[in-house]
Amino acid sequence: MDGTPQMLLENYLNSPSTPDVGTKINSYISQFTTTNVYQGRATIPPDAMASHSGSPSGSPSDRFKHLVYTYPMIDNHAHPILKPEHQNTHPLESICSEAHGTALRSSINTLSHIRATNQLASLLGCDNDWETVKRSRNEKDYQEWNRQCFQGIQCALLDDGLDNPETTYKVEEHDQLIGNTNKRIVRIEAIAEKVFRDTIEPYLEEPYSESLAEKVHVTWGSTFEAEIKRLNELDDVVGFKSILCYRRGLDVPATVMGSDFNFKSSMEAREGFVSWLRQSDTLRLDNNMLNYIIVAETFRIISNSRIKKPVQFHTGLGDNDINLLKSNPAHMQLLISKFPEVPIVLLHSSYPYTREAGYLATMYDNVYLDFGEVIPMLSKDGQKSIIKEMLEITPFNKLLWSSDGHWFPETFYLGSLQTREVVHEVLEGLVQENCLSYGQASSLVKQMFFENSQRLYNLSITPAWSEELASPPSALTPNTSRSITPTLNAFDTIFASHQSAKFLRLQWVDYCNTLRLRVLPISQVRKALSKGPNGLDIRITQAVFSIMQDDQVTSTMSPSGMWSISPDWSSLRSYHPAATETSNPYAAVMCDIKLVTGEDMTRCPRTVLRHTIDAAAAEDISMLVGFETEVTFFERTSDGGIKTEIPNAHFWSAASALTPKRAECMEEIVMKLEMAGIEVNMYHPESAQGQFEFVTGPLPPLEAVDALYITRQIIVQTAERYGMRATMHPKPYPKQCGGSSHTHFSISNKEKETAFVRGLLENMQNFCSLWMAGEVSFERLKASYWAGGMWVCWGEENRETPLRKCTGGNPHWEFRAVDGTANMYLATAALVEAGLRGVRRLYKEGGPEVEMMRGIDVDPGVLTEEQLAELGVTKPLPKSLEQSLGYLIKAKKQAEEEGDPLFGGMEFLAEYIIFKTDEDKRMKTMPKEDKWRWAVERY
Repeated sequence: MDGTPQMLLENYLNSPSTPDVGTKINSYISQFTTTNVYQGRATIPPDAMASHSGSPSGSPSDRFKHLVYTYPMIDNHAHPILKPEHQNTHPLESICSEAHGTALRSSINTLSHIRATNQLASLLGCDNDWETVKRSRNEKDYQEWNRQCFQGIQCALLDDGLDNPETTYKVEEHDQLIGNTNKRIVRIEAIAEKVFRDTIEPYLEEPYSESLAEKVHVTWGSTFEAEIKRLNELDDVVGFKSILCYRRGLDVPATVMGSDFNFKSSMEAREGFVSWLRQSDTLRLDNNMLNYIIVAETFRIISNSRIKKPVQFHTGLGDNDINLLKSNPAHMQLLISKFPEVPIVLLHSSYPYTREAGYLATMYDNVYLDFGEVIPMLSKDGQKSIIKEMLEITPFNKLLWSSDGHWFPETFYLGSLQTREVVHEVLEGLVQENCLSYGQASSLVKQMFFENSQRLYNLSITPAWSEELASPPSALTPNTSRSITPTLNAFDTIFASHQSAKFLRLQWVDYCNTLRLRVLPISQVRKALSKGPNGLDIRITQAVFSIMQDDQVTSTMSPSGMWSISPDWSSLRSYHPAATETSNPYAAVMCDIKLVTGEDMTRCPRTVLRHTIDAAAAEDISMLVGFETEVTFFERTSDGGIKTEIPNAHFWSAASALTPKRAECMEEIVMKLEMAGIEVNMYHPESAQGQFEFVTGPLPPLEAVDALYITRQIIVQTAERYGMRATMHPKPYPKQCGGSSHTHFSISNKEKETAFVRGLLENMQNFCSLWMAGEVSFERLKASYWAGGMWVCWGEENRETPLRKCTGGNPHWEFRAVDGTANMYLATAALVEAGLRGVRRLYKEGGPEVEMMRGIDVDPGVLTEEQLAELGVTKPLPKSLEQSLGYLIKAKKQAEEEGDPLFGGMEFLAEYIIFKTDEDKRMKTMPKEDKWRWAVERY
């Protein structure tokens, strides 16, 4: 007999059946008791390490570094990014160079490009050669890649005049990418050209004449003037921009600046317009006196307006289309002094004219200096020189940060990360030289990154930041993937910005939904890596998936053999203690359990989910998943016990439930979650005594489950600080509502959505033991408790059905038959697998016209079976774990007979059945009170 759980289960299920499912399972297990299938030992080729900076506790130097890497940024000058289908419109090499054409080829041989390649490779978790970086970023989900790259930027001011608007996202569409409301910068030349195009269009068939030119000129001038005035009044427009140095140069002549200059009738304007009209084969306003005139007219309009919006000027660094000599902002001195009420922003540090720009910002109250684009276009030493030159003379309150991000999200990421690096190094040096105190340096950082732009552009936003709990956005602490073997130098480079974390937790989740771990002091990680890239050798017993929550083992456990713990560095997050905590901050990473050879091992729940997601991708299906985490908080007694009675002032959404102590605890939980990079949409009191719900934002399935376990960990740890036990017990009170892990999901492929949902409904009965994995789970399934009901069905906004269709602004589905006993990697994999089985069968048969099962809008618990049957509801949910396992065994056998095994035949399923059966037997022998306490303390 083959000695694997899979083969033993297959052999037994193929034997003559017995009516007693429990007897069959017990007999099956007894065959396996003495079988030894565990062999081998593991040596991990570990990945390149990364971690997060810790809490602001520690030395002033540590606190200052922490602030630099956590303080949010306002990007005061950037451009829209390309839509996914237009990513090939521009070469990716342009992220670090203004060169064009054949000259761009050499850019990959610059220090700036090599540095960017290394940083992107760390973020992507791939080898640090350019072609691999390009391939890896193209394989990423585009929306998720954008989200990573925009971390740390709270608001962006976007000049949307750079490209064809059909190829880029609109300004307001960036709100979903950045996560905040962004604002528009209007390019003056683009407005002039648009008005010109609209003005001449009715006359394109008429022959040129002086009278026509005069008529069109006056119309164009009046329309341009009206449009600038209109835009100056709009709330979503916070400033203007000119690219004058690309078109003519910054030396605006005095003749066009006078208050009596009429740009609709002056000889200079008329001649410029006629010249433009005669070259109407191109709409570009270039090398023309009108370039000066429209800028001066814009200044006159702003100067005479009650609203004084800033005007940005491209200065210095640019592509080969620029007149480098005339891009020196010193040419603007006359314009600056002529319009002292118009704020002027000199972009790009005016490199190589940084000192001239600093002088102007110092001597003129209306001049500000931006230092974008040079980061990441210059080498690190060049960037530090720019920062130092700016600080030679420029007032701190005149300095503004920007990324000059454009086309690709990488430009935003590199601009933010590299700015933090060089600003920290320069300012730390000034503190060490006694030129600044840490308090003064911190004030400078806040001004440059956020406050100056907030004030200048009148943005009315506050920094989303808390000194006590801030942690660096995960994208600014580059993660690496399983594919990279670290060296000590690589580890130190990545970890340099995160020195407050003293420990690294390697975590995985077993079949009884216990988060297990190994904790490594960072010093030991470094010691191991000093022996070579394979020095970090982490092994775990093959009994890992046979050990129950009290260290009892299943009947199939074997003590021999080892597997390897393989961290997935993309899951790296951090826990930052509050200021009053004495515990150290730590970094945590979720792991797969692998074979000795480094290959995937499909007894590992996390690996099962990864493979199931891959199967969905093969069907052209991707998903986003979000969770409602329902938690009941019990007060601890002085001896560590649990108080089962609390004041009866707690009910659904009641403000009275937020006592001062509980409110403080809940708010600390939310702040810690956000600092760990986990989006919290809301929290609120639930119905049961002491019960609260935390709603976290949608992510791809694997990332969502990784974040869920960090979420639960933070909730439990924080509750203990306040003398409370936080539990995901499915039914903490017999006569009150239970707790669940409602799973919200959306499906990308709308053509296959109906088939997917049909598959979920048709397989719901079979997979319940993966969603409700404990005996206590079935105490929750009661009618009229908003627990999802007791029948397989769905309804639109019906909370008494296990599957709810959520309508509104973001339509999606909510699966309610999941609770805190479930291993959420397996639970989510089961949800996907159930849907895929519908897609593979129904969609292939009926295409997008698959008929949906009838939804119901009543509580099925109040209907008779006959009434339910009339609605098409005929399948009850299981009433016990034993019955649920029986459904799973039957479905497993049938699927294999049909040649379409569940989960593609992954071997975890047989061992999971063994484990849950043994666990269920053990729980049935436990006294009721002990059983309740057991579940409260373990879930």
